Amino acid sequence: MGEVIKPDELFNGLQGVVVAGEVELPAGEWKRGMLLGKVNGAYNLLGATDYPAASVDCILADEITLAEAGKAVAYFSGEFNSEKLIVDPSITVSDVVDHARKLQIFIG
Repeated sequence: MGEVIKPDELFNGLQGVVVAGEVELPAGEWKRGMLLGKVNGAYNLLGATDYPAASVDCILADEITLAEAGKAVAYFSGEFNSEKLIVDPSITVSDVVDHARKLQIFIG
């Protein structure tokens, strides 16, 4: 049986299809709602060096601390609350909206 996703402030509106999967992250402190970019098969916080807004790929589902690279669950589609999404200070969430929409990640 699939995982039951419970609405919270990260989600925006009534949820349609939410697709979740695993991503490999580098060691570090990771927060629920971080927008992740994918460059050359590697994931990192959107806006971090070499991870521009156009590299958006998913949203981190859970808070996690990794002592070394490891797996985490992320959302690859759905409707999300812009006020609860996290990016590197070098960009804003509004920089990501158009790129994310092409992936069925809707930010409102």
